[in-house]
Amino acid sequence: MKSITFSSLCLLLLLVVASTNALSTDEVSALKCLQAVWGERLGWEGEPSCKWNDLECNLQGHVTVLSPQIRGLYTPIPSCIGGLTYLRSLSLMSNGLNGTLPEGISRLSNLLFMDLSHNRLTGSIPESYGALTKLQKWSVEVNHLSGPLPSSIGNMVGLQSLRLGSNQFTGPIPDSIGNLANMLQLTTGGNNFQSPLPSSLGQLSKVIQLDFGSAHIVGPIPESLGSLGALQQLDLSANTLTGSLPASFANLTSIVEIVLNENRLTGQIPDLSPTLGTLQNLYMDSNQFHGHLPEFVCKVPSFSATFNVFECPLPRCCSHMTACGTCVSV
Repeated sequence: MKSITFSSLCLLLLLVVASTNALSTDEVSALKCLQAVWGERLGWEGEPSCKWNDLECNLQGHVTVLSPQIRGLYTPIPSCIGGLTYLRSLSLMSNGLNGTLPEGISRLSNLLFMDLSHNRLTGSIPESYGALTKLQKWSVEVNHLSGPLPSSIGNMVGLQSLRLGSNQFTGPIPDSIGNLANMLQLTTGGNNFQSPLPSSLGQLSKVIQLDFGSAHIVGPIPESLGSLGALQQLDLSANTLTGSLPASFANLTSIVEIVLNENRLTGQIPDLSPTLGTLQNLYMDSNQFHGHLPEFVCKVPSFSATFNVFECPLPRCCSHMTACGTCVSV
């Protein structure tokens, strides 16, 4: 008997794999549905195939990537997209997409990455999206989305990056957001929450960036934010924050930048000298801080607290700095 050569064995394996490479019935139906809506724009012709533009399939022949970016689709997202149940990456950014977020997306239980940013999407985030427990990175920034964030967002425990900025979301921000223990980046600037920050944000022990700038946040800064030992960037600027800066911020020993400009924060700035090993930028302009300005600010490479009125004397470094605000004798 002739021995089986290596090349023959490889050919045999390829034939076996090829025989099992087939889109599922749901995938074929979903792709035909999407073809009817987007096919002309994407150049999808004939029967559904892994060779179509902007598709990638795995070795078993299932669609794992759908990425028609900047293709001028200009339609709502068809709910039939939910039939692509093997999908791991969905990127539809900058397509002029309109309409609401379809319930069908909640069926994409294997999804790891989803970018729907820079479109014209409206309406709210469906509660059903809480089923996307494997999703790691999700962006819907720069759309026209509105309404409160669903409490089910706390079920999306795989999230590491959530970008919600430049929409019209309203409050309250759900306490369940503190369940996102793997979160590294949470950006929500440019919304209309009109609500306080939930203290549950202090549970995001891995978070590196928090951005709530220009998000119409009201009320005090939660003391719990001081427990975020991994936090490097914090932007709470251009809101209506009141009360004092929590003394717990001295525990932010990884912090690089704190931006608090244009709020209504009051009281004396606490001693944040324990953060000086990492803190590079501290911006506190246009608030109502008072009392003595602490000496540690002289060791911050970039510090600004203009349009605040402190008690004289100011720290010595302020004699050649215009960024310390003004002082009055008490």
